[in-house]
Amino acid sequence: MPRRKKSANDDQPSLLDITAKLRSGACVPALREAVKSWKAGGRKGVTDTTRILLNYWFEASHKTRTGGLFKYYDFQREAIETLIYVWEVEKVRTRKDLLERYAQNVTDLHLPPDDGFARYCTKMATGSGKTKVMALAVAWQYFNARREQDEIAKDYAKTFLLIAPNVIVLERLKADFAAGKIFREDPIRPKEFDIFWDFDCVMRGDGERAHSEGVLFLTNIQQFYERPDRTDEEPDVMTAILGPKPPTQKIEQVDFAERIARRAGRLLSASSMRRRRWLRSSIFQPRRGFPRRAPFFRGRSPTIR
Repeated sequence: MPRRKKSANDDQPSLLDITAKLRSGACVPALREAVKSWKAGGRKGVTDTTRILLNYWFEASHKTRTGGLFKYYDFQREAIETLIYVWEVEKVRTRKDLLERYAQNVTDLHLPPDDGFARYCTKMATGSGKTKVMALAVAWQYFNARREQDEIAKDYAKTFLLIAPNVIVLERLKADFAAGKIFREDPIRPKEFDIFWDFDCVMRGDGERAHSEGVLFLTNIQQFYERPDRTDEEPDVMTAILGPKPPTQKIEQVDFAERIARRAGRLLSASSMRRRRWLRSSIFQPRRGFPRRAPFFRGRSPTIR
């Protein structure tokens, strides 16, 4: 059978071939290889708590409430393992450290001006399960803070702030985190760790609760914005008829922020940026007093001043 003659179009890339346009973050290739080597070497450098959690999450068999097999997806596993590796094993605490260790073949990188605490970003497709990765990160931090010796435990958080980009995502997150639902229904807590579980989930608008060792606060980013273009003053004719305007949500916002700032130790903040398919995590040492007039979030990971 005669061979088909080579067409001039054969050398042209297919319209569906996007290989040339694919780009990874500056640190991703080297970091991915480092995590692979770390796993192949037996995950050395982790705490006893982290080792038990990783084995429970990914090596043990789990079933759903209906009896089906439950298993975390590979990319969910990769996300939490990478976070554990950079924080616990490599002890990367700034983006400067991250870039210096893992950035490859990049000449135009600029170090960020605000680099006072650890910030990590995981890019995951919409619907791929960022919420489950956040829950795993919360459990990893909390149990290390509770179980390990003080010298190790001080590097882990027992207070958590989850920030939704809008009200729609907030409601979806509430369905998982209200009353700690996700921590009961997903295989997150080994049974032998239940004695350490003193944890509360506080949704936006909830009042003060009894003290617990661990707390997760859930809100949406709009709650931390000041809106100078809006006035809180009602026209005189309205107040004369209806009385003074009742307190606004801003009182709740200040209270919400102050409750977080009153808690000792580190804070892990996670924000699920749905449009960009990012899961951002920040781990830092909070100090008393959130900014009252400046926005809490200006297009970057949350910060406490």
